[in-house]
Amino acid sequence: MNNSCSFPKGARIKQRHQFKRLSSQAKYFVAKHIIIDYLQNSLPYCRLGITVTRRFGKAHERNAFKRKVRECFRKSLDCKNFNYDFNIKPKVSAKEATLTEICCDLDLFFKSRAKN
Repeated sequence: MNNSCSFPKGARIKQRHQFKRLSSQAKYFVAKHIIIDYLQNSLPYCRLGITVTRRFGKAHERNAFKRKVRECFRKSLDCKNFNYDFNIKPKVSAKEATLTEICCDLDLFFKSRAKN
């Protein structure tokens, strides 16, 4: 597999205490299909966490959403300029959202943060 196209382990948030810190201290951004919690980190790169509860849908729906978000995050060139931790949560409308729509929401967030 080509390493330049993979989603590196260092770019993931997986531990509970990291998610708890994000939920308690983070700012948030609400887009059409997703909610993004974000908090600056001390690393030279950004990291991604995805939270999808059972209320969102069955396992295949939750997994499809996570795959779409990871793909958008991986493709995003803007992310490499940020040293933030992100936790992305779906809205109900995200079930029917396409990959392009989720990528647009993520790009909208990065553009809004670039202005600040």
